Amino acid sequence: MNYGKIATRYAKALFTTAVEENVVEQVKNDMLILQQLIAENTDFVFFLNTPILKPSEKKDFFISVFNNQLQPLTLRFLDLLTTHRRENRLSDIIRNYHALYLQYNNTVSANLITTLKANETMLTSFKEKLQTMLNKTVLLENKTDESIVGGFILQLDDKEYDASVKTQLQKVKKNLINTSMIK
Repeated sequence: MNYGKIATRYAKALFTTAVEENVVEQVKNDMLILQQLIAENTDFVFFLNTPILKPSEKKDFFISVFNNQLQPLTLRFLDLLTTHRRENRLSDIIRNYHALYLQYNNTVSANLITTLKANETMLTSFKEKLQTMLNKTVLLENKTDESIVGGFILQLDDKEYDASVKTQLQKVKKNLINTSMIK
C-alpha cells in the first residue's frame, strides 16, 4: 500500500539501505518500536508534529533517547528526517517500510473477519489454501464482527473479498427495490 509519495520515497530509501547493510530485520524491529511509541504516546506524536522545536533539538532528543536502543542506520534515518523536517511523516514511512518488508519476504498480510472467533483448524486450513493460491507466506489474523451475520470478509493487502450474509442480503434487497421500481 502507498501511504503518500514522500513517505514512500523515504521508506524505499531506508529499505534499500537496510538491504545493502544487511540489517533489514533489525530496522523492521526499530520501526515496530517507533510505531508502538507513536500509538501509545501522544506526547511523542506532538513532538514529531510540532514545528516549534528546531531540528537540532529533535536530533538531540532522538540521540539521547534511542542511542542504545535503535540501529545506527535507524538513528541516521531519523537524523535525515529531522534535517528535512519530515519527522511528521514517520508513521506513514513506517507503514510503507512494513509493506516493503512483507514484499521482500514474499509475505502477505490478511484479515479474516467472521461473526465468531474461528477455531485453529479452520484458520490453518484457510491460511494453507491462501498460501497455495498466492504462492506466498500468509500472516492471517482473525477478527470478529457480529454485524456481518454470517459468512466471512477477507481483507488481503488493499483488496476485500466480501462473502458475508449481510452483503448478500443487501444485494437481494437492492434487486427487489430495483425490480419493483421498474414495473
